[in-house]
Amino acid sequence: MRALKSLFEAALAGSRRRPDIRQRRIDELEAALARAVAQGASAEASAAIERRALDDRLDRLAHELRTPLNAVVGFCEGLARDARAGRLDRRQTEAVERVSAAAARLKELIENAFTDEGAPGGLRRIDPGVVLSRVIRELGDPRVIPPRPRAGVVVLADEARLATALIDLLRAALHVARPGERLEVGIEPLVDGARVSLPPVAMEPRTLTEVRRALSGWNAVLEVTSARTTLDLPGLARDRLGSRGVVLYIEDNPANVALVRQILQACVECARLYAAPTGAAGLVLARELMPDLILLDINLPDMDGWAVRRALADDPMTRNIPVAALTANAAARHARRGAEAGFAAWLTKPLELPALLAVLAAHLGDHEAAHAA
Repeated sequence: MRALKSLFEAALAGSRRRPDIRQRRIDELEAALARAVAQGASAEASAAIERRALDDRLDRLAHELRTPLNAVVGFCEGLARDARAGRLDRRQTEAVERVSAAAARLKELIENAFTDEGAPGGLRRIDPGVVLSRVIRELGDPRVIPPRPRAGVVVLADEARLATALIDLLRAALHVARPGERLEVGIEPLVDGARVSLPPVAMEPRTLTEVRRALSGWNAVLEVTSARTTLDLPGLARDRLGSRGVVLYIEDNPANVALVRQILQACVECARLYAAPTGAAGLVLARELMPDLILLDINLPDMDGWAVRRALADDPMTRNIPVAALTANAAARHARRGAEAGFAAWLTKPLELPALLAVLAAHLGDHEAAHAA
């Protein structure tokens, strides 16, 4: 009886201790979880710091690559204009074309390596005959006769979208072609651009609408009739803008300033360009000149372009002057930040001439009326 009583008491004592054991285990698990959460947060914070540091290094590297390439591309475009005007001999023209092609390839590599979205796409100077010949080779149908090569035909187009549209149109033409019929494709220069002539096509209305929508984003015009299909591609709009005004360019690189000065002299009637090599000097000139447009580099030696933009916005005298960034910071996150900061445009280096001309056309109107307003 005494032994049974002892056994009962031992069991009762053990049952009283179990809640303490369970609680200790719960406490240990909670402590372990807290440590894991803390370690995870620390690791996430460290990874975020490393990502920001990597982004900063890539931004600096992209800036160092884009800045000299900007001068190469820009001056090549100026020389190409001279070549089209007959001011260069054949050997000089060929040299300019080789350097331009190499610069375009370097720019493509930089864009693919440093932009957030990968390949840049967008508008660029292209030879439509080269694109069309490549599309015909990829199509691999011997019934399609490629156009005869034509020198000096250059248009402003989105090469990827143009190639896609041409493939869709040629396939549609082959679909309705008679057995054994050969399809001739032609290219003829226009006053400002080029026309691609294709055989008649048969496309579903929805597909045709999609092709038109892809082309309309950059002013290409598709006309489809029962006898022929034509695609008019816009040229480079080399006429002078016919406007006047004052432009202030805040930039520490003399080659970039010389490039913009050359563009204004060639394309904008009576425009005057003033340059400031530092942010502080730019702020002083902005108050003195009250320019119609400010082009602003982001990486300046004394203060960054963000600080200059804030100072211009805080000054009642300069807050209404449109400011366009002209920078090697081409990542999409920089452009988004620029839009939030109030930049009128975000132009990247190497400079796209059509993009700059569009900004100049938008802001260099009647500057006296603008100031009066």
